[in-house]
Amino acid sequence: MVCIVAFLLLAHQEKIALNRLVLVGNDTPESFYDIYEPSSVGFPKPIGDIRMSKVQTETLGTYQALYCSRSLKSREIATRLTENLLNLNHRSHYTANLIRPAVTICHSYLGSLKRDKPEREILWSSADEEKCTPELILNLSYNNIVLVTGPFQDFFPQPDSFMIKINIEKQLHLGELVDNQRIFRNKEWSNNHVVLAWYQGNLHLFQWLDGRYWYPVTIVGGEKSNGLMLFYFVLGLDRKIWDLRPHVPTAIERSLASPQWRRHEEKILKYVYEESDLLNDNIKMPIGLLTSSPVKGQLYRGISQRHPIYPWASWNLSPVADAWQKLRANRDQKISEMMKLQP
Repeated sequence: MVCIVAFLLLAHQEKIALNRLVLVGNDTPESFYDIYEPSSVGFPKPIGDIRMSKVQTETLGTYQALYCSRSLKSREIATRLTENLLNLNHRSHYTANLIRPAVTICHSYLGSLKRDKPEREILWSSADEEKCTPELILNLSYNNIVLVTGPFQDFFPQPDSFMIKINIEKQLHLGELVDNQRIFRNKEWSNNHVVLAWYQGNLHLFQWLDGRYWYPVTIVGGEKSNGLMLFYFVLGLDRKIWDLRPHVPTAIERSLASPQWRRHEEKILKYVYEESDLLNDNIKMPIGLLTSSPVKGQLYRGISQRHPIYPWASWNLSPVADAWQKLRANRDQKISEMMKLQP
């Protein structure tokens, strides 16, 4: 008795290789995130006792759908739906195919800078930004060519082996990195300020904090571990769970194990099997074509998702701010204690 969430990107009507199908699920004990090249029909057709929410894909864009089964596990649903599809888990960052000449120029340019400084990292502020935009550097880091250091490193994959190290210390904006400079807000945006975005052909979540900057919720370069959070972003109940960083995955697991979630999941199944318009009088199912909007705002400067601390831990604090930090630390301890007491 489970459901999985499917995201379909229709980027081109003729070049199917540019389209993407992402499936996420919350199987215990391990969630999953898998990405495929969809067939010409778009969403896979349900088979057996698998049911699919009704979705019309008439225009280009990003779509959401649900697949549910009363007898299969999440992973089994995904396996049956994608039996004849090409898996792209290890080469999902397709942007290089669209901007290959620019990527090649950037790679060559950074290589020439490295030859001048073989033992040191390159400072991006001293490089020609027209030859190497943030998007191009992001693509090169996904291809294990560039390692990005500095305050924005969590917005870039961190490859174990690389050829060039570059320190991006100059302020970046999220619009310089997300595909097409567009984001998707869900129905809880006003409460959680979390958005969905295509990021070099993968899906990621970002949170708008303090009306000042964007913070990565999911792990860039660790897409396989992001399925649980993407699943909860679409179907979750607790709108404040995203404020529990860095404990969000643990909090989501506990939420999905609760009796409240099981009741919610049964409503979702009923919706999909009976094709009802509403989960209840107030909650409409998040399916169909997603509405995108342009993204504005700076990236958060500092250590984030890859480190089990809060953003303010890296700030250079004055004595007054030190006292404020202690208050925050006490609050964090109380949050952790509350989480331990949750059923």
